[in-house]
Amino acid sequence: CHCPVVLSSSLIAQLLSMAAVEFWRGRAERLPSRWPVIVIFGFFALFFAARIPLVGVAPFPFGALPMQAGWLGAFNLAMFVHTILLSVLLVSLSKERLELDQRQKAQTDPLTGALNRRAFMSRGARLLTRHQYDKAPLCLMFLDLDHFKQLNDRHGHSGGDDVLMKFVSIVHDNIRPTDFLFRYGGEEFCCLL
Repeated sequence: CHCPVVLSSSLIAQLLSMAAVEFWRGRAERLPSRWPVIVIFGFFALFFAARIPLVGVAPFPFGALPMQAGWLGAFNLAMFVHTILLSVLLVSLSKERLELDQRQKAQTDPLTGALNRRAFMSRGARLLTRHQYDKAPLCLMFLDLDHFKQLNDRHGHSGGDDVLMKFVSIVHDNIRPTDFLFRYGGEEFCCLL
């Protein structure tokens, strides 16, 4: 009976396809290892789906005819190579995700979510170079909250934090997606427009 090979191949192919689709859906997270993982899961899914039409003509494990040592060796080699490749790529993907997270944390103010001074220095230099090359205008705008120390003294640090977060929210609502807001100091901000 060919049912076990068809059933298992169909189930495994569907699961591998779903894994490839899930990795594809997360493609907004720009990680170099993502695309090779998608390709390998997709190829692996096709590999198992290809067993279904071969069920009556190929020996086990590719089909349902009596097993032959050469075919079993080829199947095991294919499984081994795919497993090793996926293992290495998934570890690499985890490492890339961790590095991306650390890079974002290193350039983001934890309280307000605005980019920090370090990000201003690195992105500012890149933007300046790009805008000089393109002969495009670039504007630097400094923003400072007056009398912020008095507000902090009167309402405490939590009150000051609320004002800073609301200020950043208002600025983000009023700049373009291509503009950048940076927290330069305590209550000092700047925008690159």
